[in-house]
Amino acid sequence: MKVKLLEPYGYCFGVKNGLSQLYRIKRDYHNYKIHILGPFVHNNFTNTSLLKDGFIIFESTEKCDQLEYINKLDNDKDIIIFGLHGYYKQVLDLLIERKFIYFDICCKFVRHNLDIVKNKNNTNYFIIGNENHMEIKYLLSFLDNNYLVNNYEKLDKNKNYVLLNQTTMSIDTYDSCLDKLNNFIKNKERNICVEPAKRYEIFKEHLLNNTYDYVFLVGDKTSANTNNLLEIYYKTTKNNNISIVTTLNEVKKINFNNVGKVLVLSGTSSDDNVVLSIYNYLKTK
Repeated sequence: MKVKLLEPYGYCFGVKNGLSQLYRIKRDYHNYKIHILGPFVHNNFTNTSLLKDGFIIFESTEKCDQLEYINKLDNDKDIIIFGLHGYYKQVLDLLIERKFIYFDICCKFVRHNLDIVKNKNNTNYFIIGNENHMEIKYLLSFLDNNYLVNNYEKLDKNKNYVLLNQTTMSIDTYDSCLDKLNNFIKNKERNICVEPAKRYEIFKEHLLNNTYDYVFLVGDKTSANTNNLLEIYYKTTKNNNISIVTTLNEVKKINFNNVGKVLVLSGTSSDDNVVLSIYNYLKTK
């Protein structure tokens, strides 16, 4: 069986940087309990590894749950870390009020959007993205009622809008949305994370020039960029010979009869070593 590993693979720079900061904080504050609000990344394998290393992950991304959770903690014993997708304004306010030690290690592209909404008052915003995604939920907590999310019908020509977008969306999706916004938004500052966008383009181009009997997409079904890669596969090939897998054990359960050519790729929140273990295993088949 011929196996191709599509590069780049594994964690993106933002995840690697975030993990590095997590373990540095753990070393520097070894006498504290360290709590991560919300999943660190949308990858169960990575989050489980953090739990094994002594981090405490509060899974809920609901604002009221996080506020209630913090109110049960002790600022002399507990440290709060915001994950890669950002944080709620109300949670930040509570941490400051209660004088907690906290750290913001969110992705620089996510932070860029947060900085915009923090610094611009009396501004109308149009936001492109999944309203139920952590990144967008956190972003909206800094706004009053001066925003629209994907609601093109309610755009008002008498208002000026600042355009914001979910950072993991594809450039194709972003550009298709712009066609509906040209008459309403003059300043269009695209803020798309480089790494996922690069992988989308490489994957699409590769599929247009190569065919495979099966594709293994290493990632998590809750990951936005993994699901974007899956969507690209379906749109480009019109096939269904693909599986999202998180661990090597999942791959070992698959029957490889009549499979001659396989592609392996990953989302940006997938552990490099897991990707390589799957690739090396498939090469033995």
